[in-house]
Amino acid sequence: MSAGFFLVVVCSLFSLFTAESLVGAPEPIDPNNQGVINAATFAVNNYNEQSKKDYEYKLVKVVSAKHQIVAGVIYSITAEIGKTDCKKGTTSDVQSCNLIKDSQLAETLYCSFRVLVVPWEHVETVQSSYCGPH
Repeated sequence: MSAGFFLVVVCSLFSLFTAESLVGAPEPIDPNNQGVINAATFAVNNYNEQSKKDYEYKLVKVVSAKHQIVAGVIYSITAEIGKTDCKKGTTSDVQSCNLIKDSQLAETLYCSFRVLVVPWEHVETVQSSYCGPH
């Protein structure tokens, strides 16, 4: 075995074992973490503002989440949202609305959100958002 090949194998193994501990790399976080819930709720509110749907949607649950420390925190969130009985513009607290249970009218969407939070500047920004049927 050549020295060059050996070096490539050793470097590959080293990078494999250290890849998960890179500083600043996205890391899994508990979906029930309050920062995750806040970011997801903010993203759903943003979705409601941007959508052309007649009814408000609310966060049902966060399925999974990662966070990345940058100049702030980037949350990458997979969430389930549901159609509520509140028409757009009728409430400022969508979480207090009831999910529609009637199978003819109910709608559940699965969303991927990426939210930047810079707490010391009081900034929250939805960097990307996609919602669709599962």
